Amino acid sequence: MGLFAYNLFLYLLIRERVYLHYLGCVLALTLSQLANTGLGAQWVWPAWAASSTFINNLAIACSAALAMLFVRAFLKTRQAAPRIDRWLRGSAGAWLVVLLGLPFLDNVIAGYILGPAGFLTVVFLTLITWDAVRARRPGAQYFALAWVTLFLAGALFALFRLGAFPHHPVLANIMMMGSSLELVLLSFALADRIRSDRLAKERAFADRTAATVRHDAAQRALAEKSSFMATVTHDIQQPLYAMRLAMQSLVDAPAAPQLDAPLAQIRSAMQLADDLLGSLAMVVQLDRADLTPSITRHSVQKMLERVELLFEPLARQRDLDWRVTPCVAWVRSDPMLLQRMVCNLVANAIRYTERGGVLLSCRVRRTGLLLQVWDTGPGIAPEEQDAVFEEYFRGGAAQSGESGLGLGLSIVRRCALLLDIQLSLRSVVGRGTCFQLLVPLAPPNE
Repeated sequence: MGLFAYNLFLYLLIRERVYLHYLGCVLALTLSQLANTGLGAQWVWPAWAASSTFINNLAIACSAALAMLFVRAFLKTRQAAPRIDRWLRGSAGAWLVVLLGLPFLDNVIAGYILGPAGFLTVVFLTLITWDAVRARRPGAQYFALAWVTLFLAGALFALFRLGAFPHHPVLANIMMMGSSLELVLLSFALADRIRSDRLAKERAFADRTAATVRHDAAQRALAEKSSFMATVTHDIQQPLYAMRLAMQSLVDAPAAPQLDAPLAQIRSAMQLADDLLGSLAMVVQLDRADLTPSITRHSVQKMLERVELLFEPLARQRDLDWRVTPCVAWVRSDPMLLQRMVCNLVANAIRYTERGGVLLSCRVRRTGLLLQVWDTGPGIAPEEQDAVFEEYFRGGAAQSGESGLGLGLSIVRRCALLLDIQLSLRSVVGRGTCFQLLVPLAPPNE
């Protein structure tokens, strides 16, 4: 009764069905022991004393069916071992049929059925639990020991009944002792599983807590970085604007021819500074999630014309063939962000192409408009093709002497995620690279 009360308390506390199956086994085996010892006929059911054998048979069949259900719930075979689970369900169903058929069978015949069936059931459960021990499931050692104990008790009792051993009180009551010890060991198995589940929950909670701490620290670091970059970008813009005005005054004023080259270098350096500040400002907006796309239907051709005019002087300066194919398609996207993405790709292509040219083309596909930026530059090695979209990664650019922070392609990737645009690249080292943007097309009737 102590085991029954203890596990009833656990069921009320945890509400797992496995404890109900265990409690049912305890009650059924207790009923069987009362019938076997005669205590049931004397104290519990004196009016049905002649039915003690039948009650014992019912208790054995009921405990066997509940044992199958208990093993299913304890080992969680439905998820962990579906094949074994089907065998357990089938065995539980077979014992239920036996249970329902007992009222129609003679007690002697029922005994001939229950004996071998019970022995085979214990053997079956012992083999299953051995598999659980090998898999190192929580509580499996106690679980296996419980069924081995019952198996040995049943084997000794059968040999005793067959006359293999002389009469002895221990052997006469070996089944009662074995089943009692089995229940104790099964209770230990349940307790061990509770301990394992508790430790697993504690580890999971600790992992979640650590992940939360890491996430909060990363968010604080990101906020601090964004704040710093925003401050630096803002503070540099003012002196840069003053320098631009001063340079424009020098350009407009009559100057000696020997100043043309230095002025061109200053203009180029200031343009680079503008580009870097623009990239930093864009990164700050993306980090802070301040950038909200304005999705509209717009013409791609107008954007291509602006990009063509913007990069024509730079391509001419580097003696590159710069071509843009016309496009009559309309897309659904943020026009400013899309243009920024295309400009970053073109600027990257022109920067690292020493000879040949750069082509900006568009092709209508069933899944969208494919914008492609082709170049005849050095190409990107296969092992670097994923890394080129990371912030501050420059790859071969660091060895080529080209300036830049390595933010352009990372901005393209982040904007592509923001606008649901598919970004990809193809590259052959020594021949060139093609970056591709698959942009959603605008419906014709929109």
